Amino acid sequence: MQLAVESIPQQFTTPLLEVSTDGQSITWSTGADAGPGVAPDVFRFDPGNAVPHKVFASADRKAIIGPIAISGSDVALVEANPEAKPGVWQLWYVPGDGGPPKLVDHSDDDLQGPYPFLAMDDGRLVWTAFHSRPEGPRSELWMARLPALQRELLDVQPLDQVEYWFPAIDGDHVVYGTVETAPTSVSRHVYLRDLGSPSTAAVRLDTSGHASMPAIRGDMVVWKESPDNVLERGTLILFSLKSQRAQPIAFGDESAVNTPSIGNRFVAANVIDPTRFFLYDLASQRSVLLRDFPPAGREVIVRPSVRGDMVVWSHAPESEEADLALEWSHLPTYPAN
Repeated sequence: MQLAVESIPQQFTTPLLEVSTDGQSITWSTGADAGPGVAPDVFRFDPGNAVPHKVFASADRKAIIGPIAISGSDVALVEANPEAKPGVWQLWYVPGDGGPPKLVDHSDDDLQGPYPFLAMDDGRLVWTAFHSRPEGPRSELWMARLPALQRELLDVQPLDQVEYWFPAIDGDHVVYGTVETAPTSVSRHVYLRDLGSPSTAAVRLDTSGHASMPAIRGDMVVWKESPDNVLERGTLILFSLKSQRAQPIAFGDESAVNTPSIGNRFVAANVIDPTRFFLYDLASQRSVLLRDFPPAGREVIVRPSVRGDMVVWSHAPESEEADLALEWSHLPTYPAN
């Protein structure tokens, strides 16, 4: 399979940090207008337009922006300055109508924890956060309807018992990961919540107790299963909501992957050997090798992400002095019946 590779002009991307796509547009955080070591601005690029445009500029020019989520014309992002204000964060919604950013959530003075993870689709923003409440520290899963930001608490648990991680949304379906701590064990699970049936409890999808980082598109959910924690690499698992069948899938010749994502036809993930760029094709049920650079060389593909029929990635050129380039391509769709 050959990709028609497109590149975002580096004057808008270098230095590059977080990248997100909804399958139609691409957003990223950068220090292009601020300098190295920071990423206070967010740009957006719509294929067909010649020039990206800035959608968010932090007043703190030493800020770091990420994670980022995009859906249609809306963008959400987490703003922080880990060097000057460790553990402090703000979650912003940037409406697509050009209005000013709106503050959605923020950290508490007496509770520091991971920054929120977030996802957007179909006029909804979903995020995880740790908060200090009168009853004690809590892990929370929130949803807000856009653009009015009508908030709804989807799940909440004592922080020392359950942590919510890595939400993903596709239409009415939200999937997310948990870390569940019992007196003698710690387990990690993936759950599905149907927003179309708000009275229905979340359903656990995995049976292993080692699942994390889910992504969803239509009938298919993908996650990784790893032995020790939510951030390490693991085996890629594909789950069908219709058949309720989970199966490990081979991702090229990689035994463990990270940050899986899923689009209409393809699955992407970060791999151990970034000199080989794979996608998994759901139509043919096999991995496809797209780029193959010299082993142990400097030229690599990192942080690939798929949504819809678009894949985006960062390309590190062979030259030691060259900067990461933000590249993307449209993907083949399912063959017509």
